[in-house]
Amino acid sequence: MSVAVVGDSVGFTLAQDTPASIPGVTSVVDATLPGCGLLTEGERPPGAVAAGAPADYDGCAAAVAAADARALGAGPEVILLVLGAWERADHVRNGRTVGPGDAAWTEELRGVLAARVDALAAGGARVALWVDPCAPEEDGRRRQAWFRDEVVGPVVADRPAATTLDPSDVLCVEGRARTDVDDVGDPRPDDGQHFSAEGATWLWTTWLGPALAAVGAG
Repeated sequence: MSVAVVGDSVGFTLAQDTPASIPGVTSVVDATLPGCGLLTEGERPPGAVAAGAPADYDGCAAAVAAADARALGAGPEVILLVLGAWERADHVRNGRTVGPGDAAWTEELRGVLAARVDALAAGGARVALWVDPCAPEEDGRRRQAWFRDEVVGPVVADRPAATTLDPSDVLCVEGRARTDVDDVGDPRPDDGQHFSAEGATWLWTTWLGPALAAVGAG
């Protein structure tokens, strides 16, 4: 099963450290783009800007289009779309703060996501949308649930070529992130989202490869 990975820096930490042999997967193309997720215009979250991120997403538009075109050009059978890290944060739009629970913001993100999924599926690939699980803190888990249930869920439900890919069973124990993987420890040690090289290799070989192969076979 040939795979392309697109999306943000969480996807990058998965795609850059693929092992030489992955059960069920013959090849992986890295078309990820750290710093860019679903949004391609408007201001970035104030906290991210204060930490050194660019002031807006405007530079992402052409870069995301080029990355997705590179993925499609490889002719993958399955495209893994990794999003959520940027989209879950509060943003400022038209002078007001929007985020999880804001109906207009939720609808806007659904529309942008639907267009992205449709474009990726146009070449005949199945699109697997990553579901980021078990954030370290309660607010993070609340934001993950909103993005999964209110943004990703309705988009996938309307598209036979799309599905969700939820690694909760292997990354979480009783809703909390695992930190005791054999020979790995914590697979996402820095912030509970981005994978270490050892964590990515472990996930590909034990769960992600077979899960993507099953998506392609379905």
